[in-house]
Amino acid sequence: MTGATKAARLAVGHREVLEAAVRAIGGAERAGQVEMADAIADSLESDHHLLVQAGTGTGKSLGYLAPALLWLVRNPSERIVIATATLALQRQLATNDIPAALDAVESVTGQRPRHAILKGRTNYACMLRLREGTAQDQGTLISAGDLIETMRTSPQATPESALGVEVVALREWAEDQAEQGGLADRDDAPPHTERAWAQVSVPVRECLGAQRCPYGAECFVENSRDVARAADLVVTNHALLAINAMHGGTALPEHGPVIIDEAHELVSRVTGAASAELSPQLIERVARRALTYLDDDVALELLESANSFRAALDSAALKRVEDPDSQFVTACDAVRNAARAAVSAMTREESQAPDRRQSAAAVKEIFDVAERMAALNSHDVVW
Repeated sequence: MTGATKAARLAVGHREVLEAAVRAIGGAERAGQVEMADAIADSLESDHHLLVQAGTGTGKSLGYLAPALLWLVRNPSERIVIATATLALQRQLATNDIPAALDAVESVTGQRPRHAILKGRTNYACMLRLREGTAQDQGTLISAGDLIETMRTSPQATPESALGVEVVALREWAEDQAEQGGLADRDDAPPHTERAWAQVSVPVRECLGAQRCPYGAECFVENSRDVARAADLVVTNHALLAINAMHGGTALPEHGPVIIDEAHELVSRVTGAASAELSPQLIERVARRALTYLDDDVALELLESANSFRAALDSAALKRVEDPDSQFVTACDAVRNAARAAVSAMTREESQAPDRRQSAAAVKEIFDVAERMAALNSHDVVW
């Protein structure tokens, strides 16, 4: 492409890109969509905030994608982040709207920006959970296909065996993803339940980190972030956008403009990301997991703190907690102190097995939440 041809192509406007995208999907021009695209193009060029309200059927996604992608073509060193309220909309953008918009901008300008979908850690399979979590029984597992066929023909199927089928299928799929250089994104996984996915993924707190994990070099989450850092357009969700803001910009790659889709959901999503919960059942479950690594007295204290917490909840009124001398705050103190002792006992050794470190991380999360609740900080609402 000559310099003159390239300059001519970059001189086109976002309306041409929008028209090409709408035509490609068999749509028709909508005045509201064009007006929205015009406003977004002006906002990107002028570096001003913009709030858009558009009704159903306006074609909002292409309305912002067309000017955003053209802006990226004209500003190749920049990156735009799009945040949606739900993973479902992320999936719709990834499979429908973004490919159409990319084809359109390429047909008009000759250039095709790179894009990536970025989700929270639990949306990707964990190699450590996949491999070391099944090391002892891996050799006895039959293939997912054979197991599924056995389940279909067996009249004695139980929920537990059905769960086993799902987990085996997920493990085989994730290993295939590793071999093929995929990201093991949950949306691409075989059909499964929440319980099955929990067997092959890891909560944020329990992740060992790429530097300490024996499978850090193969980590799907790290790979997804590498892909995002190489992309011009990154599509994420409100929750990860909030986490990025609360943790010093560590969840998302550096970026310029942010487009918040479904912005009416933003407050509730950010509130959800900033909230924490604590229950007697959770404390007990984490304590039982940590028993192997604790002396009897430390383990007993942690288990008993769950009983104290349950009693405090049973007697507490269903309203905001504001009294620092209440039974609830006293129970939070007890949980915090017991969890602190357990974490201290579990992290004394410099070199630890992965499961021990993950168990300690789970107890540390109990400690953090109990401490936060006991503090009754003016920025928090404890209920």
